Amino acid sequence: MSRTSALAVGIVAAIGVIWSCGSSAGGGGGSVSAERSIGPEGGTLTVGAVTLEIPAGALGRTEMVKIRELSSAVPGFEALTPLYELEPKGLTFATPAKVTFPTKSDAAVGEVA
Repeated sequence: MSRTSALAVGIVAAIGVIWSCGSSAGGGGGSVSAERSIGPEGGTLTVGAVTLEIPAGALGRTEMVKIRELSSAVPGFEALTPLYELEPKGLTFATPAKVTFPTKSDAAVGEVA
């Protein structure tokens, strides 16, 4: 696996873990957050430089979606970005949602389809 692929898989895995664990991931206590009601028509939510784009049809009903920056890092990993928690816990999409965020300038660029 190339470095780019490994980085991309790691980022997606970290986001998935944080999303699925709810408030138990990373110690919580973040001070930067935003929430918005998003329904079947889709929508976008941004906190700082992190943007979650939920396309039309991805949700079957209206959900209160939240992004919160966490105050603690994951031990044993070098953080390329701050960690973010996405809620509600266990939310699934009929079509993929997109999360975008900047990383350190020396980080490899990756994409997972």
